[in-house]
Amino acid sequence: MKVIKIGGERTHRPFSILCAEQDEKFKTWDIDIAMSVRAGDYVLVKHGKIIKIQRC
Repeated sequence: MKVIKIGGERTHRPFSILCAEQDEKFKTWDIDIAMSVRAGDYVLVKHGKIIKIQRC
């Protein structure tokens, strides 16, 4: 598991893909996370999937 900071780009094809500042892409199947994450948020990533938002 690792914590990453979300950058500005975001797409929704065919599910949510959030682009981190390290130019890696991470997925989430959780609609609550997909709709509430914003640029600058930190997220917990496990096996390439976002599992939790950590706001500072």
